Amino acid sequence: MANWLTLRRSARQFADSQSSTESRFNAEQLERVRNQQRSSIVEVLHVSTLWMPNLTSICAQMAQVANAPHESESLTKVVSIAEFYSNVLTLTADFDRALITADLLATDVETRRCLEAIGEAFLECVTLADVLDSDSKAIANKVRQMIESITKLGQAVSDLRGRAVELYRPPAPQLPTPPLRSSQHQSDAAPTRQTGPQPTAG
Repeated sequence: MANWLTLRRSARQFADSQSSTESRFNAEQLERVRNQQRSSIVEVLHVSTLWMPNLTSICAQMAQVANAPHESESLTKVVSIAEFYSNVLTLTADFDRALITADLLATDVETRRCLEAIGEAFLECVTLADVLDSDSKAIANKVRQMIESITKLGQAVSDLRGRAVELYRPPAPQLPTPPLRSSQHQSDAAPTRQTGPQPTAG
């Protein structure tokens, strides 16, 4: 009888130990996945933030081309934009890789929607920035469209940042609050003060 109880206790302890180990393993695996997701989204936000000034600069130069009074000045500015644009395009591979990685790791529907919006707006900006013609009217139209695309990109980046904070920011630690003492308890615990004359012994 004693042996049976011992074996039963050992089996229960082993099962509890296995359950605890499995639970710890699952928690650690989940945290690793969350860290990968967090890192991939941070990379997208970082690259997006770097891209915004470049796209805004291209847009401003395109506006100057559209408002150039002389055709020769317009052509000069187009060449300048084309050179700047070609330099910018060399960085698109890093941005595409960051977007693809984040999209593959993301499991949240809203996060994937934000990533898709960023990719679409960024593609619009890059396409509109290719101004190799000297038609001022066409360039002016592209400027308006690019301003809209840059605005969309900024909003999508802001949405992704907000969603990432909501999903991955750890909760603030809560400080323990001391238990409140009831007024009755305080009155019972408080010493009584006698104001009248004290009786003398004997």
